[in-house]
Amino acid sequence: MLYQQPGRQGELLLFYKTGIYIKDWVGHLMRSHDGGRSWGEAETLGRYQDGSVDFAYLGAVKNKPVQVGRRIVAPSSDESVRWQIHFEISEDGGKHWTYVRVPSADTIVSIQPAILKHRDGTLQALCRTKNGYLSTTYSHDGGVSWEPEQLTDIPNNNSGIDCETLSNGLFAMVYNPAGKERGKEFGPRTPLVLAFSADGLHWHDALTLEEGEGEFSYPSIVESGGELHIVYTWNRQRIKYVRVKPHVHG
Repeated sequence: MLYQQPGRQGELLLFYKTGIYIKDWVGHLMRSHDGGRSWGEAETLGRYQDGSVDFAYLGAVKNKPVQVGRRIVAPSSDESVRWQIHFEISEDGGKHWTYVRVPSADTIVSIQPAILKHRDGTLQALCRTKNGYLSTTYSHDGGVSWEPEQLTDIPNNNSGIDCETLSNGLFAMVYNPAGKERGKEFGPRTPLVLAFSADGLHWHDALTLEEGEGEFSYPSIVESGGELHIVYTWNRQRIKYVRVKPHVHG
């Protein structure tokens, strides 16, 4: 997961994990001061205690962090014994991290949050689940604490999504607008759609990126230069890049 910190002098951070099995993942990051042309030494993110269990910090698992002042808020999740989202925050550019738990009902099984920034400063995360719908949670203190997780009515096929807060205050999301199929753990990963929203809960499907046979998944989206840059995979074998100039108004 690449994350460009804001500002002309902002570092480019690369979050990654090592470990043969998910339960053995250890989080690391590397820094670039020249847009990715060269990189510094690998840094291990460290470990934390959750009750009597010792865990490794993972950093951003799939989707990019957001910046709140000097604070980095990294969307993260445990994908080993029981799927569950959490956040990891850093006040010093990623040198030290703090684990932030998200209250969750036992019925919600979620991973891979994607963070939106509302105009009033509220953070909202939308999360992949096994429940057939995206879940959501909100933070009103810049990611230090989060409300209990709840299901939305946005369909989710147990496949990853990504979101972006646009410069005009609207939100963009790339996702598969399908729920989980009955009796199966996953739903179809087709079509793949670009959607927009003003409130993070009600979405308008604006552009079909892919449809037909195959799996179109693992999307990422960023806004730069007035355009949306979208990357996703086909059958987890090939990667496609799409550039979109949206005509939407806040």
